[in-house]
Amino acid sequence: MIWKKKPLVIVFFFSELVLQLLYSFRKDDATFAAQDCVVVDQGPNWTPADRNDFYIQDQGSQLLTYSWLLALNDVNGQPFLQSSLERYGFLPIPGRKLPVGFSLVKNKSNILQAGLTCAGCHTRNLKVGDAYYRVDGAPSFVNLEQFTTDLDEALQRMVDNSTELARFYDRVLDQSRQLGEPAPPSFEGFKTNLVSSQQVKHEIVSRAFPVSNVWGVGRVDALNQIYNRLAGLDLAVPPQVIVRQCIVPANIPVRPPFLWNSFKQDYTQWTTTSANGNIYQALMRNSGQVIGVGGMLNPVANPASPNGIDFFSNNSINWKGIEYLETLIRKMGPPRWPWNVNAALAAKGQILYNANCNSCHGIKSGEARPPSTEPTWATPLHHVGTDPTYYNMLTRTAPTGILKDVLGNVAPINTILDYVTSSMVQQKYPDAILIKSGRNPLPAPGSFESRVLQGVWASAPYLHNGSVPTLEDLLKPAAQRPDTFSVGVNFDTLKVGLSSNQTARFGHLFNTKIVGNSNAGHEYGTKLTTQERSALLEYLKIL
Repeated sequence: MIWKKKPLVIVFFFSELVLQLLYSFRKDDATFAAQDCVVVDQGPNWTPADRNDFYIQDQGSQLLTYSWLLALNDVNGQPFLQSSLERYGFLPIPGRKLPVGFSLVKNKSNILQAGLTCAGCHTRNLKVGDAYYRVDGAPSFVNLEQFTTDLDEALQRMVDNSTELARFYDRVLDQSRQLGEPAPPSFEGFKTNLVSSQQVKHEIVSRAFPVSNVWGVGRVDALNQIYNRLAGLDLAVPPQVIVRQCIVPANIPVRPPFLWNSFKQDYTQWTTTSANGNIYQALMRNSGQVIGVGGMLNPVANPASPNGIDFFSNNSINWKGIEYLETLIRKMGPPRWPWNVNAALAAKGQILYNANCNSCHGIKSGEARPPSTEPTWATPLHHVGTDPTYYNMLTRTAPTGILKDVLGNVAPINTILDYVTSSMVQQKYPDAILIKSGRNPLPAPGSFESRVLQGVWASAPYLHNGSVPTLEDLLKPAAQRPDTFSVGVNFDTLKVGLSSNQTARFGHLFNTKIVGNSNAGHEYGTKLTTQERSALLEYLKIL
């Protein structure tokens, strides 16, 4: 369904200077210095200033008060922020305690808040020899599940241990003084705040991760976590705070997609369930993403608001922030292969690519997305025999809570999310042109997007669930692909993907025999000769 109203002046894409001026309120002036890695060329429009903004730009996530995070110890008594969270795979920023993917801004009470940004899941280092190579917009090698559960465990330890809580309070007082912030309330007031906030966070974490190491390194079940937060907390009808039956295990992880050229797709998400291609669709998508990483929503009933719901009284989403992030992503080009290429072999590979791959992955005109006048790229949907477990989350239903008068008592969870995000955008931008639904009806189970593959070399492991370590493996029959492999930064330039030699760390071992992890399907190019496969791989390096 399409709403057409008088469009806003389209300043989002073209008035970058205006947007940058809007960010003078930022409290985090850290800069990234490429001291320890080679920055891969991602086009002339992607500047060091853009990279820095992408790494730290606030989008409205309020993960934890910064003084608390600075004062927090892990269960072993070590500072939780030690080494800028490198143990989870986050990438440090020299001179800054928070790594890439964390924002730092002041709330309405003038207290610094640490939050997650999209760069946390979409920035990676690759290692060849002794050198590291930075790729922006690529899926990260972060173990976000382990980070989330460890943070919850550390905070829960404060709740459960009065002695540790008292020590924590003293450290928070000291950190607040060092930051020049107002002192936290009395110990009892501080305890009340911690217990109440941790109660809901712990409920989400403990129910979403009943067993450990489901996601592992480099994968997330972002949709189920968004659904859990939305149905389990945000839409609860007061005085109810937590709707426990709406919080389910987040056990269908996928590899985050790469971001370059994502704004050009006419549909997005692995199953193309979200219409895409203009600023308003991007704001719908990104506002939902903020909900899943610590944003605050909590809509309330208000007869004066459209459909009787006010989405902004308790809303932490930084709308200017997610607008600005879209302007940055539009400037981010596909990464250029930074190593030697055999040009003659790549030319032969291009012929093979056009014959075997281009029909699904080539650039073709997509659906129009007004008010944007730029053409989109078609995002075909194909069933190629890959693991269909992802579709289980699309069949989720949930009580609609505060939205029951609009959506009925129970609705598909993707319908609830679509309604919430479109309503927020429509209330924030009354002249918005919105396509509320993506594919309708939902695509058949097992059908996934076939997007344009520019820069695909930098996005290993492959397929939506990250089940194939290299492009060479993907060009082989599924029976010949590795059953298990290690996930990490070491890169194989010959096979184009993850090296078989990775540093062991928690969650790095991928097992394709686990439900949802199958490496079956997409058996294209499997009949090429060894020489033809080498040529195609050489071309995929420069695509």
